[in-house]
Amino acid sequence: MTTVEQLYETLDQRRRPEDVAEMIAELLEDQLIKHEHSILEKAAKCSLKRSVFKVKNHKN
Repeated sequence: MTTVEQLYETLDQRRRPEDVAEMIAELLEDQLIKHEHSILEKAAKCSLKRSVFKVKNHKN
């Protein structure tokens, strides 16, 4: 499933804003200006994807 399809599915799933910001940042990373990227990074810093990655790294 593409990121765009995943974003579309979030409309009915009530996903956390941090997780949606993470998906948008991944989808548009090459198209964002520095300011937009900074805003999305700030919003996504507590996304589940990043939190899970941190937990996995701390276990090693």
